[in-house]
Amino acid sequence: MNVITIVVSAFLILMMLIGKKRGLVKTLFSMFSMFIALILTMVFYPMINDLLANNEKLVDRIETSIESVLPIDDILKKEVDKKKSEVIDDLPLSAALKDKLNENNNDEVYKALGVESLEDYIVKYITQLVIRAIAFISTYIVCQLLIRIIGMALGIFTSLPVIKQANSLLGMLAGLATGVLIVWVAMAVVSAFSYKPGCKYVMNQISESPVLEYIYERDIFLKSTEKVE
Repeated sequence: MNVITIVVSAFLILMMLIGKKRGLVKTLFSMFSMFIALILTMVFYPMINDLLANNEKLVDRIETSIESVLPIDDILKKEVDKKKSEVIDDLPLSAALKDKLNENNNDEVYKALGVESLEDYIVKYITQLVIRAIAFISTYIVCQLLIRIIGMALGIFTSLPVIKQANSLLGMLAGLATGVLIVWVAMAVVSAFSYKPGCKYVMNQISESPVLEYIYERDIFLKSTEKVE
């Protein structure tokens, strides 16, 4: 069991304990608010993504950050005869991101991104991932905060004797489900920034753990950020 597996396991146990303490009603509302926030995010996220994608200063800053971390130009100069897939495999990226880069390394995606060279493709592809992640997560957080304001009124309802006993046990299960949703959000962010050493380490830890890989492959947030347009 690696470090990240231990951290995630501890977090999920903590969420169960929090769910037990808060009770079923509040925890279910928390889950419900996450799903509603996700639906609202799906509606407003494309607009936020377009807004960020058209922000030249932000795009330039992200591209510069990526270029400073990845030695793409050095690899191309030293090993000119290498295939594109081999160049990608030599980059200091997580295995998951390398797979995505190789999978989308074709003329159709090059045209969609408006690039011609392998170096530009890699930078643009990762930049798009980062922007999508920023847009998605920031939109989701705002929607979640707005919905949670409504939950402040639930304290009176949960104090009723009729539901107080079942509230605690079922709250643990709801807390676990909420914890999984939060882990999905975290994995989506880490995946987008996996060109950075710290996030790359986390992604590699995920790929080494059957449990974390199972959770990662079913991440509903990733499906919304990885599509190339």
